Amino acid sequence: MEKENGNDLLLAKRRIIAIFPFLLLNFSFSVTMIVFSSILYYRVNSMRDDYIIEYDDYQYESSDECNIISRKIKSNKNFSQIFNIANLNNLENAIGHCLGYSITSVTFLTLFLLLSGCLILIYARKSDEEIKENPNYIPNKKHICTTCFIIVKIIFTILIEICLISFLCVTFSYFNSEIFKEVYNFADKCVKNKDSFKKKYSYCWGFETPLHIYAFFTIINCIIDITSLIFIQWSEKYNVWSFILHKLTCGKYKYIEVDYKGFITPEEKGVEEENLIKGDKEANMINEDKEANMIKGDIINDVSDANE
Repeated sequence: MEKENGNDLLLAKRRIIAIFPFLLLNFSFSVTMIVFSSILYYRVNSMRDDYIIEYDDYQYESSDECNIISRKIKSNKNFSQIFNIANLNNLENAIGHCLGYSITSVTFLTLFLLLSGCLILIYARKSDEEIKENPNYIPNKKHICTTCFIIVKIIFTILIEICLISFLCVTFSYFNSEIFKEVYNFADKCVKNKDSFKKKYSYCWGFETPLHIYAFFTIINCIIDITSLIFIQWSEKYNVWSFILHKLTCGKYKYIEVDYKGFITPEEKGVEEENLIKGDKEANMINEDKEANMIKGDIINDVSDANE
C-alpha cells in the first residue's frame, strides 16, 4: 500500500529542474510575441482610421490607370477605400486574436513560473542525499503533485498553441492575398515623388517584417513547448541536464545517474560514514606500512652495499 502513495521526491526534483528553464524561455518568447502583435495591431488600426491622402501632396504620372486613382483621391481622402484594402478589418480581427492569446499565454506562464518556483523551493533545493533521508521518500517513479502540474501545463499548451497557430495562419491568409497590391502599384507607377509617399504610408511596407518576426517566435514557442514535454518524459529515467552537459563536454563533466535507492535512515547514514572513515584509516595504515617497508628495504640495501 505504501508504494501507491506517489512520493518519489527525486522524480519531482528532476521534473521541475527539467521544465523550469523552458518556462522561462516560453515566458520571454510570449512577451516578445505581445510586443510584435501590438505593433501589428497598431499599424493596421492606423491604416484604417488615421491614413488619409491629399491630392495636392503628390505629383502623378499621366496614364489612364493613374488618372482613375487620382480622380478618386480628389473626391475621397480615405486611404483604405481608395486602394480597395477590403480585408483590413479581417486582418485587424485576426491580429487582435493573436495579441489576445499572446497576453493569455503570458498570464498563464506567469502563474506556472510562480508555481514552479514554489516547487523548486520544496523539492529541488535539497541534495539527493538529503531527499533520501526524508521518510516520505519512495523511489516508485510516481509523484502526484508534479504529475498534476504537468497535466495542466499540457492542456494549457495544447489549447493556446492551437489558437495561436490558427490565427497566425488566418493573418497570413489575409495578408498574402496581396492586400496592399494597389498601394504598391500606385507608388511604383503613378507617384513621381514616391519616396515621400512611401515614407508617409510606411506601415504598408513595414507590415511584413514584424509579422514574420511574430510568426518566428510563435513557431519557436511551440517547439519549446514540445521539447519541454520530451524533457519531462526523459526526467523519469535521467538527470536530463546532467546528461546533456556530460554529452556536450564529451565526458568532461561526469553524468550523475538516477539512483533508485529508498529511504536512508540516520543509522544507515552513520554506518556509511563510519565505513568511509574506517576505509580511510585502513588506507592510511596500508600506505604507512608500505612507506615503512620501503624505508626498511632502503636501509638493508645500504647496509649490504657497505659490507661489500
